[in-house]
Amino acid sequence: MVPIPLGTPLTEHLVYPPGIPIGHFDGAYKEATVYKLGIYDGNRVAFWESGAGGLRSFNYPKDEFIYVLEGSVVTTDSDGTNHEFHAGDAFVLPKGWVGLWDMKTHFEKIFVNF
Repeated sequence: MVPIPLGTPLTEHLVYPPGIPIGHFDGAYKEATVYKLGIYDGNRVAFWESGAGGLRSFNYPKDEFIYVLEGSVVTTDSDGTNHEFHAGDAFVLPKGWVGLWDMKTHFEKIFVNF
């Protein structure tokens, strides 16, 4: 059993590479990995947060289960379909997803890559 404390400090300060952030968003985000699966590289459980802004995905690298802790996001699939998620919502971003990720407010999530 591995407890996942909701108050885990986000100690990793990262920035998305050019071409991923959209508009005036600088691409900065914070993260804290709380569990790594030793069998498959990259599979993990982590907390993630960012200020408002947009990101572009050309080929999402992993399946990702997302539980929204705070804020809201609108995703736009490559066919133009919009999905809106708020605190308390959960969804899966599938491997290979192409689209836009628009955080309307400060945004926090816990995610599981698989």
